[in-house]
Amino acid sequence: MKNNSTKKHVRTGTILIAISLSLVLINALVYAVIIYAPEIRSKKNIDGLEAKAVPVNDIYIPDDAVVIGLGEATHGNVEFQELKLQVLQETVERYDVGSISMELDFGTGIAINRYVHGGSGDPALLAESTGYPIYDTKQIADLIRWIHDYNLTSEDKVSFYGFDMQAPMYDLPYIEEFCNRYAILSAEEVTAMYYGLNWESHSVNKESEKASYDVIRRVEAELVDNADKYSDDPDYRIILQACRSALYCSKFDNIDSDSEDEEKSGMEIRDLSMAENIRWIQEYEADLGHSRILISAHNGHVAASGQEFKAMGNNLRDFYGSGYFVIGTDFYYTSDNMNMFGASTERSDEHFCSADPLAEKAKDYPNGEFYINFRDLKESDGEIYTVAHSPMMMGSIGEGYQPMWHLMPSYIRGKEVPSKIFDAMIMVYDATPIRVVHQ
Repeated sequence: MKNNSTKKHVRTGTILIAISLSLVLINALVYAVIIYAPEIRSKKNIDGLEAKAVPVNDIYIPDDAVVIGLGEATHGNVEFQELKLQVLQETVERYDVGSISMELDFGTGIAINRYVHGGSGDPALLAESTGYPIYDTKQIADLIRWIHDYNLTSEDKVSFYGFDMQAPMYDLPYIEEFCNRYAILSAEEVTAMYYGLNWESHSVNKESEKASYDVIRRVEAELVDNADKYSDDPDYRIILQACRSALYCSKFDNIDSDSEDEEKSGMEIRDLSMAENIRWIQEYEADLGHSRILISAHNGHVAASGQEFKAMGNNLRDFYGSGYFVIGTDFYYTSDNMNMFGASTERSDEHFCSADPLAEKAKDYPNGEFYINFRDLKESDGEIYTVAHSPMMMGSIGEGYQPMWHLMPSYIRGKEVPSKIFDAMIMVYDATPIRVVHQ
């Protein structure tokens, strides 16, 4: 009896082990399908692509474009940063673009713009001073240097702007400078303006933040109510918009919000504010004689649709219609340099595959990249039309890396209809990591 009982327990244990191993194997197979099946499916020929894919230096911008958006599928790749300069050079030369605006704070843009228009400075230090490690790179320094050097010999100058509004402390030195010029603020008001927004030097509270924004609001009112006094100053419009950009952040921080703002998420408020800054930049540049502007930000911001909230690109499409021409980007493989979630300085190179069938074809083109204009596609162009107008895998990676991204690819790629969210795209086969200069 004892021997039979032992055999029974052994059989039961063997069955349980077999079941456990089977479950592990099934889970492994399911995981492999989730991860690798889209990659396998992406490696197929696309009829008609060859006739429509062109080098980036043959980029086409339609006549009705007023704002040209350039996206980046990641913040941490060399190729997407280099495309900013490459596309700027092409559009300045061929499409009457007179500026580039980037996803950094408005006040930081003032500092860089002063340099490129003949001011003193060092491009590498200006790239570092943006406050974003993703821009503290050789590629962004090269972009700033090119604009500066171009302006030395060209009568038609190129300008640089920031359209983000998350760090109004970068606006304050220029607001203070203008106020000192006209004795608009007392020393005590200047101190209060800085204190509530200097998050880097000390811990602030809602009361001190509100006091800072109240000072900025008084400056804005002064500049509007007495425009005749200040409007001849070439800095006037810039400083007025710096005030407004800083005040956008008061809504973002829930310091100054109304019922309409309270219904919006922080992401919606930020993207709407960035769109408002871009509209101002476009109008300002038009007054300088430039019919078009180039803007650059993450794909998620520039995309004309496709987000769970109303993003910047959605707002620009509503306002400009087809006059907003947006160029997305994607990688097939990436080694993306990004910061760890919850860490501002620790960065690592993480490897991913988008499973984008169009980006996979970039391996067959010079430099592993090509440009394709979706607006130019017709049904008679073959399979490429169907692919561009159907859901397909696309990559999208931001900052704040977490290890689970490797186990759950939905964090770094998802299905989108490319022609619905972008008017054109630049595909990169193998994107390499940026290197932050000052760490």
